[in-house]
Amino acid sequence: MIPSNISRKDQLRRDLRARRAAIPEDVRQDASHALVRHAQGVRDWLRARADKVQTVASYVPIGCEIDPSPLCHQLVEACGAEHALPCVVPGTRILTFRNWQEGDPLEQGPYATRQPRETASMISPDLMLIPLLGFDGDGGRLGQGGGFYDATLRQLRKEASLGGLPLGIGVAFDEQEIAACPREDFDQTLDAVMTPTRFLRFTDS
Repeated sequence: MIPSNISRKDQLRRDLRARRAAIPEDVRQDASHALVRHAQGVRDWLRARADKVQTVASYVPIGCEIDPSPLCHQLVEACGAEHALPCVVPGTRILTFRNWQEGDPLEQGPYATRQPRETASMISPDLMLIPLLGFDGDGGRLGQGGGFYDATLRQLRKEASLGGLPLGIGVAFDEQEIAACPREDFDQTLDAVMTPTRFLRFTDS
């Protein structure tokens, strides 16, 4: 028998994919640029440790995911940080991160991902912009189901030596909020969630 929490997650994923896909294209583009208005709020949130944020990791959107590029550009410049993108490594759920700058080539990765070439230098992120299917008001996150970001956050947080870095910020449309995300022991809580209209902080950074 399939555990009820698993079947609930699967149903939520189907519903949230449909909800996200129904957002018109022009609204998606406006939403991506609207994220930039939160850049100052992120800098204020990071004020006590901004000098420790040396690498900002974002993602290449797949399908209907919100594009974090305009926001990431602002954060990288504000922190004087390097920019990284995640890479899926076959045989493990732990993502690696490689340096990437605008104009650098990307190659096809597993699961329809696009990622930097293996020749790009590997770096560890201090701040991660994370895609999701659903989020709640307590930092809960519902992802695609592969467990990559949960496993990666858990590992990086375990290895962190800079007062809790890395920080994970979920990036989403407002329409992706739900009352409560089903949680299991391996699910990682986000430090913050950002939508076009809100910046929700769940930790003191």
